[in-house]
Formats: sequence, structure tokens, C-alpha cells
Amino acid sequence: MTIVKISELTSSAGVSSGDLFITAVSGAGGFSTRKATAAQISTYVNSSVDSRIASEESTRSSSDSSLTSRLSSEESTRSSSDSSLTSRLSSEESARVSADSSIEALLGTGLATAVATLSSNTTLDTSHHVILVDATSAEVTLTLPNATTTSARQYMIKKKDSSSNAVVVSASNSQTIDGQASTSFNTQYEAIMVVSDGSNWFIF
Repeated sequence: MTIVKISELTSSAGVSSGDLFITAVSGAGGFSTRKATAAQISTYVNSSVDSRIASEESTRSSSDSSLTSRLSSEESTRSSSDSSLTSRLSSEESARVSADSSIEALLGTGLATAVATLSSNTTLDTSHHVILVDATSAEVTLTLPNATTTSARQYMIKKKDSSSNAVVVSASNSQTIDGQASTSFNTQYEAIMVVSDGSNWFIF
């Protein structure tokens, strides 16, 4: 006989309130209900508890497996992220070392620029940058190029001789130098720097 259910019945003929009854299946396949003995109740309860424990153990095992899989996935992601960060830091360090080397090379050799000595009237172009003017024989006029096509260009101009002859710096194309068509100076070692803003020239 296999017990399939234990239930509590309310008072009825020949039955006390709170009595426990069993519903069982016999070997022939029939069902019967009778008052449960203490041994039958114990067997049924133990079987139910064992079944519940087994179910909870299965659930816990499945949860542990899922947690292990998640931790493994997160560890793999962290490892990949660490590897990417290490690679990026290595690349940035390489770029910094290269930039430092370039700066060191520049500082080591110094900044080189074109230096020209002029003693006659000249229209300046891209070959000029630092200009020493010798006006010993006569006044020297330097004409600046079109400011609109030479934006950000700079010219450093210095009078090197001791004569009273002037160095004249003149704009072209109706442009100005600090608002004037030209500027001049005649003192030995006096110098100016002019810069184009893309429209006119300015003295610094």
C-alpha cells in the first residue's frame, strides 16, 4: 500500500475533529481512506521532508553553478579589460617617450631660422624671417607682402648700422601696419617684429 495523501477531517459520524486520515492506493489499483496510524504519519512526513530537502538541494546546486558561471564570465571580462588598459598605457608611454625625444632633439640643436642682411629696398617674401638692415649708404625700405595671403607670418627687423638713415617698413595693397601705411626707425639696434592677422600687419 502506498500513501498518497494525509488530510485532516472535520467532525462527522464516527470521526473526531482533527483526526488525520490517509488516502492510499492498493496493489490492485484501488483507493481507500482510513484513519492514519502514528507509523504511517511518520513515514509520510519523513518522505515529504526528504523530497523537499532534495528539491532545495537541487535548486541550491543550480544556483551555485549559475553563480560560478557568472563569476567566471566577470573574471574573463576583467582580465580582458586589464589587458586592453595595459596595452593602451604602453602605447601612450611609447608616444610620450617619442615626443620627449623630439623635444630633446629640438632643444639640443636649437631653433634655426633664416637670417638675411639687406642694404637696399626689398619686397619681403617667404625666404625672409630675421632681417638685419644696413642703411649705411642710404635709407632702406622693406615692403611687406599681402597680409591676406600670409596670415600669421612674422618678420623680425633690426637696424644694425649707426648711420642716421632710416629703415622704412611699408605695407602693400592698401593695408596697414598698426593702422598706418608704414613705420620707420633710425636708431642703431632698434628692432620691431610685425605679424599678419590675415588682413593687416601689427607691430610687437
